[in-house]
Amino acid sequence: MVGALAELLQSLDLSVCNGCDGCGLRCTAGVPMTHQEYVQIRAYLHRRCRLDAANTECSPKGENPIADLGDGVRIALCSFRDDMRGRCTIYPVRPLICRLMGHVPWLPCPVERVPAVMRPEVVRRALDEYCVWERRPYEEWDRQASREGS
Repeated sequence: MVGALAELLQSLDLSVCNGCDGCGLRCTAGVPMTHQEYVQIRAYLHRRCRLDAANTECSPKGENPIADLGDGVRIALCSFRDDMRGRCTIYPVRPLICRLMGHVPWLPCPVERVPAVMRPEVVRRALDEYCVWERRPYEEWDRQASREGS
């Protein structure tokens, strides 16, 4: 990646997120991602599974678990979310929207660990670049790849 998007990703201070899982309840199904992000996730999962054949996190769960938030509100959780361990199984290659969690004004850190959010104009320029690419949830990219035999 080049330009404003690369600048944004390089400027994110993720040190405050190390070991924290405060954003975990926001990990919902259907996160849109670019094809490049999808390919990176598949490659990451493939590498991890080659290194550890017993690894049960080699692919997303078949069905997204449902969380009951009360008052009749139910949401589908991300298939890459490991609630037992309280972490994201694809954290190093997670999509942009997940990386922005806690670092932009419209996705604030739920436990207030991130001391400052990114300047809106920096994020806006990066998102202008990002939004020209087609985005789909992982499962849709996966279905397309299966149809195409890749």
